Amino acid sequence: MARRQGVQVQKRKLKVFSSFAKLNPYLIQCQKCPRLVKYRETVPEAKRFQGCSHWRRPVPGFGDPKAWLLILGLAPSAQGGNRTGRIFTGDASAEFLFKALYQVKCAELPYSVHVQDGQKLKGCFSLRQE
Repeated sequence: MARRQGVQVQKRKLKVFSSFAKLNPYLIQCQKCPRLVKYRETVPEAKRFQGCSHWRRPVPGFGDPKAWLLILGLAPSAQGGNRTGRIFTGDASAEFLFKALYQVKCAELPYSVHVQDGQKLKGCFSLRQE
């Protein structure tokens, strides 16, 4: 342990990934924030989504890995990413965001409703702070 201004700081090795494809399998298994894990695994389903399967795991990033624009969302996106498994998908933020991205030719479609909807991003990448 190192000492900084009288406080002990534990040094940890950071994992480094060469691509988002290699990071995502590690990310979706993360359990490091017990309070967030408990919330995302127990968040009540909205009435309109009752009976649908829910992702309830960390949400991997989505988009163009060589993007010039980063779109950062905040966890837990209870009825969006927590339900669908893709950030900004299937909720009110998705309706607003993808309509705007489509208008400026950064999105293939003007909507993002589920993981298999064919949506692709060009020049931007979205991720969520977990």
